[in-house]
Amino acid sequence: MTETSQIGQAPAVHRGRRIHHWLSPGRLRRIGIGAVPFLILAGAWHFAATRHLADPSFLPSMSDVGRAIINVFTVDFYIGDVWVSVYRVLAAFLLSAVLAVPIGLLAGHHERTADLVEPFIGFIRYMPVPAFVPLCILWFGIGDAAKIAVIWLGTFFQLILLIADVARGVSRG
Repeated sequence: MTETSQIGQAPAVHRGRRIHHWLSPGRLRRIGIGAVPFLILAGAWHFAATRHLADPSFLPSMSDVGRAIINVFTVDFYIGDVWVSVYRVLAAFLLSAVLAVPIGLLAGHHERTADLVEPFIGFIRYMPVPAFVPLCILWFGIGDAAKIAVIWLGTFFQLILLIADVARGVSRG
């Protein structure tokens, strides 16, 4: 009989199996094989940069790129710019999910709702989202609202169809 170290955790034997499964020889081999193209690319980059086969402004060394990345995050406050993008994507996707999940569930479970919603969504989802950028600027200005609206347009209609399709696959037994 195995004992757990804390309430709700799997027995130590099972935790060990999970770790062993993650580090199995087959998985390690796949990770190693998957790393080969990246190592070849890094080696070619290093070789070309140290031999000055290209102008350093077009092919800087890895150490120059590393210093520039550290500089961007520490001196130029790049993390603030990253946060603005994350905020916009999260806001648009949350708004999209709040609206699309109920519509998708209704369309997936009620044929009449699907007949009403899916032709329009099927038409809109193939329209290129960048085509709506000028309209979003006219409607919402050049602030965050326009940017969030463009991201929302890119996720909302796809999400409705995805959720409706998944809802149809759920057994009602």
